[in-house]
Amino acid sequence: MVDVSIVVPVWNRCDLTLQLLSGLRRFYSIRPQVEIVIVDNGSADGTIALLAAWKRNLGGRLVVARNDANRGFGPANNQGAALAKGDVLIFLSNDVVPLGDFLTPLVGVFARKPTALAGAQLLDFDTGWNCFDGRVISYLAGWCLACTRATWAALGGFDERYTPCDYEDMDLSYAAQRQGRELVALDLPLRHTFGQTAMRLPGGRELHTVRNRDRFVAKWGLYDAQ
Repeated sequence: MVDVSIVVPVWNRCDLTLQLLSGLRRFYSIRPQVEIVIVDNGSADGTIALLAAWKRNLGGRLVVARNDANRGFGPANNQGAALAKGDVLIFLSNDVVPLGDFLTPLVGVFARKPTALAGAQLLDFDTGWNCFDGRVISYLAGWCLACTRATWAALGGFDERYTPCDYEDMDLSYAAQRQGRELVALDLPLRHTFGQTAMRLPGGRELHTVRNRDRFVAKWGLYDAQ
């Protein structure tokens, strides 16, 4: 029986995926009812071989799905969540480095606040991208997000209109707040090496960020003074 599913979308950078998997492996002795679900978005480096080797090692605790092309952050996470068996879903980027047991505090949140959306970083200030007509929308950063399966279903997962990436985390956080759900940020033993994969997108990351800001504004009927 699985109680926690860690969902990780990957696109190349097998070095980062190896680093993450090596950090996660230690938690199998602490929480044996944990699975890792990796969605490979058409990687063309050594990712396939790496995941095959780890699959032989971890067996059913590692679930691997492979796409022929890069489906993007939201679709890959949604795909992983659909495959996951856990009651708690933890979404991690592959450029996260575990430095200790982050599962216990994250899972513990939902014993106290089962309807919350939790994560490692709350952006509750003007980042340059989350201020609309003078109003700052707080959100949990997408490199580490967690919720119960019931909350994930109520929120409808990540909105795929933002493919390939950016604004999915703000959109999910804003949807949660509109449903009266609390955003909970924890000081977790994780180090994030920001945007190592997204920076390699065709046209650069900022192109997609600007486009998706417009989509976010249109979806939620916000006024954008920029």
